[in-house]
Amino acid sequence: MAPNTATQFEPQRLLELPARRSATRPARSEPATRRPTRAESAAGNGAFIEVASLAGGAGILLVQLCALVPGLLVCLLIVGAFALPLLLPVLVLGLVAGALAGLARLVGWAFRSMMS
Repeated sequence: MAPNTATQFEPQRLLELPARRSATRPARSEPATRRPTRAESAAGNGAFIEVASLAGGAGILLVQLCALVPGLLVCLLIVGAFALPLLLPVLVLGLVAGALAGLARLVGWAFRSMMS
């Protein structure tokens, strides 16, 4: 039976260094800036898609529950009206903290770009 040459390797060839690359670079087949494909852009938005799916499913569940249980919609509206004054300061603090964090990152980026 003949030895399988595909699985054998030659130790001498492993030690050979590749020839020096030419000074000219090969032409690119794609432009330097290209648009991502639909699959690539969808893969980058995976977390957004999951959150949107979860919110949509919760909304459908809530509407179905309101249709099944009489008075549930009115009860949820009253609870929302009482919870809104408690959540409003938290939302404002979140927006202020986000704006300050973004400003700090912008200043840091500008400082680093001026130093380099």
